[in-house]
Amino acid sequence: MSDPNAHWLDRLAVRFTRRQALQSAAAGAALAAFPLLRSAPAVAADPHACRQGCLWTSHQTAEHGFDRCSTAGTITGLLYYGYGGPIGLGWLGPFAKATYEGLKVQVPCNDRVAASAKAANADCRQPGCPGFDPKGENGPCAGVQDNCCPCPGVIQGYIPCVYPCDDTAHSCCPTG
Repeated sequence: MSDPNAHWLDRLAVRFTRRQALQSAAAGAALAAFPLLRSAPAVAADPHACRQGCLWTSHQTAEHGFDRCSTAGTITGLLYYGYGGPIGLGWLGPFAKATYEGLKVQVPCNDRVAASAKAANADCRQPGCPGFDPKGENGPCAGVQDNCCPCPGVIQGYIPCVYPCDDTAHSCCPTG
């Protein structure tokens, strides 16, 4: 039994059995495999063909984030406004306090969304668009089971297609 008064650093000096060492190694290998479980990256012959779709997805994600921040700020403001009158602050006091409290929630939220969008846009400008999945949430092909091919002819940058993306005989991308 270990001493309950022992310092946690003392446990680092304890010798491990082979079984414990193998268990630790297996756990480490499992943790190292987590990045491999991510979705497949955007597939394109040109490493920059994913840029338009990635930027479109980034803007969609930011727009949804700003909407959530606005809703959170509005709800916070309404709660402060609704409870300001009963405690005798008059009409203007609760309104100013509600506006202040709503903005106190909304502005930091907007800052986080903007920083996240800026980082996503920087990733989109890298070759291969690391981290971008056209079939992911807010992506141009969200919910599509078939192929999702890069297409500069559409604003989303990608288009669902029944043919493989590298099929030269058939193209789902509109011309002109």
